[in-house]
Amino acid sequence: MKKKSKKVLTTGQVARICNTSTRTVQKWFDTGILKGYTMPFSSDRRIRTEDLKQFMLDYNLPLDWLDNYI
Repeated sequence: MKKKSKKVLTTGQVARICNTSTRTVQKWFDTGILKGYTMPFSSDRRIRTEDLKQFMLDYNLPLDWLDNYI
């Protein structure tokens, strides 16, 4: 049975995928380096998998990290 792929990720999930801290992902998001959106009535950030993939391509991060997660 194929596992269900995730279309939206939290900053914590992105941090694990990119092997960095959640705070670093938040900085990428806040400076516009990594595209995403904030949840309504909250400061929680969400990143679409396609935006993360493009970010990883732009910064030469191994895509197999993403493929192993989603």
